[in-house]
Amino acid sequence: MRRTAEDILFFTNLALKNNRFPRNRISIAHDYSMHRQLFIERDEATGLLSDEVHLFVAGKKCVPYASDLRAAIAQARTSEAVQPDPVRTLPVFRYYADPFKSGVMSPSGETCQCCGNATGYIYSGSFYSVADESHFCPWCVADGSAAKKFDGEFNDSFGIGMGEIELSEAVIGEVSRRTPSFFSFQQEQWWGHCDDAGQFLGEIEHLDRSLLASDTGLNFRLGIQETPALSTDADWEWLIATPSKKRDVACFVFRCLHCGEMGGYIDCS
Repeated sequence: MRRTAEDILFFTNLALKNNRFPRNRISIAHDYSMHRQLFIERDEATGLLSDEVHLFVAGKKCVPYASDLRAAIAQARTSEAVQPDPVRTLPVFRYYADPFKSGVMSPSGETCQCCGNATGYIYSGSFYSVADESHFCPWCVADGSAAKKFDGEFNDSFGIGMGEIELSEAVIGEVSRRTPSFFSFQQEQWWGHCDDAGQFLGEIEHLDRSLLASDTGLNFRLGIQETPALSTDADWEWLIATPSKKRDVACFVFRCLHCGEMGGYIDCS
């Protein structure tokens, strides 16, 4: 019970760093990115806690989730009963190596808000639109159905190429409307090279160390170490040895689909 209380206190304080998180609420459950949280309300006058559980999604409004904690647990268990169809092949994203490793897609019994089907998988990353819907199956992301139906983008089109190279409308359209996003502190950007968008490999924590030790990995490291906060070898070792949850710095890595060059950028909270 003590550890649970400490966790609730720690993650509520962490959630309050997001200005959009309600000030009078307590975080009781969350995904690893803190982008989706369950919380209960606290009456500021009396200090009493409500029974009703709400869902907070970063960048979106808060919505009711369950009447009480017991109902919230039952709801989560019910949804996980849906299993993926083993015959149906998952779509391949040209500009995203593995959205499951990065955590924006995961096995789930949740219903896709675009096609209305529970496929066994769900996308829960960023989606920019005037609508509240943001949870889609991989297929509705890949074929553009979700972006078309809700007139939205998974990745901000203005950040594709990072202002360094000019890309075709076709490339920008595929990355912004048919490619998953990734969890970031600030607005995500998309590195490009050889007149094309790069393939997102993931946060540096998820990369194979042999890739970082290669010639292209060394060139990438030298570029990252131009950042003042990561200028020394000790800073670099800290970056790759420290789990992302324990850092207020993220390093996002891409690879050119044509020449293999690696690139990316540093993101801070």
